[in-house]
Amino acid sequence: MRTSDLVVPKATKKNYICCYFSHQQELTALYEESRTKLQTSVSEYQATVQRLQVLEQEVTVLKQNLSAASADRRGAESKVQELTTRITEITNVNNQLTQVRQKLESDLKTVSADYEDIARELKLADDRANKAGHDAQHFETLLREENVKLQRADQARKALETEVREGDPTRL
Repeated sequence: MRTSDLVVPKATKKNYICCYFSHQQELTALYEESRTKLQTSVSEYQATVQRLQVLEQEVTVLKQNLSAASADRRGAESKVQELTTRITEITNVNNQLTQVRQKLESDLKTVSADYEDIARELKLADDRANKAGHDAQHFETLLREENVKLQRADQARKALETEVREGDPTRL
């Protein structure tokens, strides 16, 4: 049998055509919906590709930054080592200076004590010298008084000798 031999009643043809158009509309609607979804997916894909490109650029920048940071870290570690060595040296010098300072303070205490002893002895010697000076002035005054008395006595003796030689008989 051939398809041309088949006779399709008119009512069935109408149903068939209605079904066909209905099915075609559904297919068209599904096609449009699929096309819209495909466009949305393409847009999302393009946005994802753009985000991926941005992320790749960021990763590249981060790798460069990481590399620079690593170099900086190595440089900082090197500086830390140098500074640690320098700090150790400075600490040793500081300790030596502290020991020298303590020795100097001890010596200063000893010298201060010696100075106080010498100052006390000097004051005693000064007091004795002042007393000796006063005594010398006193003895000088006494000596002058005695000299004056001696001169008066000498003058009196000379006067008496002169009188005796001149012979003042009344005086005897």
